[in-house]
Amino acid sequence: MKLNLRNLCIGGALLTLATGALHAQTVLFGLGTAPVTGVPTTFIFDLATGEGTALGALGDNAAQPFGLARRPNNTLFTFDANTDRIRQINPATGAFTGTPLDIGVGNLSGEGDLAFSLDGNTGYLTTAFRPGQPVTGISPGLYTFTLAGTSTFVNTTLDSIGPITVDGIAFHPTNGLLYALTDADSRLYTLNPANGFLSPVGELGVVNNGGFGALAFNSSGGLFGVINNRLHTINTTTGAATVIGTGFGTDFGNTSGAAFGQVPEPSSALLVALGGLCILRRRR
Repeated sequence: MKLNLRNLCIGGALLTLATGALHAQTVLFGLGTAPVTGVPTTFIFDLATGEGTALGALGDNAAQPFGLARRPNNTLFTFDANTDRIRQINPATGAFTGTPLDIGVGNLSGEGDLAFSLDGNTGYLTTAFRPGQPVTGISPGLYTFTLAGTSTFVNTTLDSIGPITVDGIAFHPTNGLLYALTDADSRLYTLNPANGFLSPVGELGVVNNGGFGALAFNSSGGLFGVINNRLHTINTTTGAATVIGTGFGTDFGNTSGAAFGQVPEPSSALLVALGGLCILRRRR
């Protein structure tokens, strides 16, 4: 029987492309402004050095994004204070994608963060200043929202002393606790998503001088925090933060969001596919 190598090679190449497209690498995404240009940019952290490498500009230089969150289907979202919209980010390019989502909340400003519940159905959004409150006063807030375009004001975020702005939030992947960083002191907190109350875990050992912060858990429950544009690991039992690398920072200013997610790796699939096609040259 005479084998048709041409058909076998093409079939193999197509199969490689189809399966290879599903291959992705888990990375820690960051959101900040690019050095020199100041353009809002999505970047990727080096978990060994704490430095950042640009993935791509968001594509809207007027955007004022704060917070970065990933849903279980690997979609990334931020809140754009310039448009008062939830906006999706393409994890392959770092750019905005889709239509900005109006959740019915306007005039939010200042630093904040967002996170999704473990099932991805409910979003949580914190902000420094909320509608109807003077920007000269302390008016931080916690909201819940859905991607259907609805939102609910939960409460002012506060600790035992009073209102406090929450700069970073992230859900623990196994116990479901919501952890938080604030702009008022140097502690790690847990945040009650039902009433906005903050309970201290312990001292970070690092003072936040930048007014921006971010938190992100990896899949095994390791907590990473961005403080003063520097990446740290944070102990969820003691609250202690340890800077990663030399501590010179990410090079990206105003880092206001971080989230673990997956970035596609199409190049490996293409190389294997081309290797299959090379057999065609040897067909007689």
